[in-house]
Amino acid sequence: MNQTELNLLIAEGEGLAVEFKERYSPKIDEDIVAFSNSRGGTLLLGVRDDKAIIGEKLTGGLKAYEGGDERCRTERAGI
Repeated sequence: MNQTELNLLIAEGEGLAVEFKERYSPKIDEDIVAFSNSRGGTLLLGVRDDKAIIGEKLTGGLKAYEGGDERCRTERAGI
């Protein structure tokens, strides 16, 4: 996903296949499972509900997801 695609996705807002999360929390696993049990989706970490990009630093367990497989893929946007 490039920056233009990311900006468009954020501009369209949350829906059935897009979820914004301001920060990482253990409850994020529930959202990932919900996407897995449906048609899939995109979870954007570091984006507030008002569509503001605030970023989130990847530390500890979050680094394990970075560069993962097709089921859990992360990409960094040029913010």
